Amino acid sequence: MGLATAGIGLLSLVKLPLLAGGLLVLGGLVAVGYEGVELDLPGRRFRHFTGLLGARFGLWLPLPAVARVVLKTHSDILVYDTDRRSAAVPNRRQRHLTLLLSVPNVAIGQVIGEFALADQTQARAAGQQLAEALQVPFVVMPDV
Repeated sequence: MGLATAGIGLLSLVKLPLLAGGLLVLGGLVAVGYEGVELDLPGRRFRHFTGLLGARFGLWLPLPAVARVVLKTHSDILVYDTDRRSAAVPNRRQRHLTLLLSVPNVAIGQVIGEFALADQTQARAAGQQLAEALQVPFVVMPDV
């Protein structure tokens, strides 16, 4: 998205220099932005944030009562839009590892991170470290 915005900014540079410059800056900022999860264990809170130029933006939420930290595989179904003129593209599944906090009486835990299947060692280390910090068990599901 950031590169597309920057591209439009370049195209508009000749006709609308102020707008083009703004789009170039916005596109550059979006291109270097990132997302993550931040935990404040002493404060018992967490947030999903968007990082931009060293600043992190996101709402802090209370850390729920955690029963365990879980590492499991997860599949996202990628759905492709098609119109009447194009051939239907079959849906695909994208598998990855999900690290989550298991919370009592909640069907789906709080997702803390997602890792590529190839990053299993990193995912296990992060899960173990988080479980130790929270003083709860670390469970690796059999499909990992």
